[in-house]
Amino acid sequence: TGVQTCALPISEVYGLPPDPPRLQQRLIKEGVHELGHTYGLVHCRHPACVMRASRAVDDVDGKTASFCLSCAERLALVGLRVAVV
Repeated sequence: TGVQTCALPISEVYGLPPDPPRLQQRLIKEGVHELGHTYGLVHCRHPACVMRASRAVDDVDGKTASFCLSCAERLALVGLRVAVV
């Protein structure tokens, strides 16, 4: 779930030094991702899209906090205008 996803990418869990800015970016990305699900979006294959599935912390780091054009268009159908990758 989103809560588990947000709790896991803490640097200390992986034996790395704390990195608050990176943790903040991960939380933003996963929060936006979960909100996308609440509006009916499914996982996306676009490599930079925030709706891309994250199986590991590196996947979260590799995507942006924005939606791809396809996901943004789906959100527009329900009245939401969002930033696009």
